[in-house]
Amino acid sequence: MSANAPKTHAEPVTIAGPGMTGSALVSASLDQGYTTTVWNRSSAKAAPLVEKGAVAAATVAEAVAASPVSILCLPGDFPAYSAQWFGQVVEPGLPEMARQVDERSYATGISTLHVNRHALAHLVATGKAQGIAPDLALPFQARIERRIAQGHGADNLASLVEVLRNPSA
Repeated sequence: MSANAPKTHAEPVTIAGPGMTGSALVSASLDQGYTTTVWNRSSAKAAPLVEKGAVAAATVAEAVAASPVSILCLPGDFPAYSAQWFGQVVEPGLPEMARQVDERSYATGISTLHVNRHALAHLVATGKAQGIAPDLALPFQARIERRIAQGHGADNLASLVEVLRNPSA
């Protein structure tokens, strides 16, 4: 490998929504040697990125499954987009979350409350910097903080139901 050749990074990345911003992120990721998966409602928007070396995903779920890091570049019609995202990514996981809630078993090795605490804090701070009120995120953030303070930082997000089950604890 020459000194000027891009490094190949072991961790792949997914970018959903390669519009103007997403396309720039995909190009930068590819330039830095990341295996980059892309998904868009319109496969035509992803085609030029695939020609540059990105991997096209047929569905949102496939895109998210392709890497441990997913970046969402949300369009102005976010409500329609989020419904599709929910239907393909969140909804399939609901039976497993229901099982965890029923069994009160929330162990996870990936999406812990500690991880989500940092991600949500970043989203709130970024939103505030962009003039977006954090009103919807703050109660969620408070419940994550509460569960962590109770010693459950290694649990997953489904464990937040325990705050609702026992509001005085």
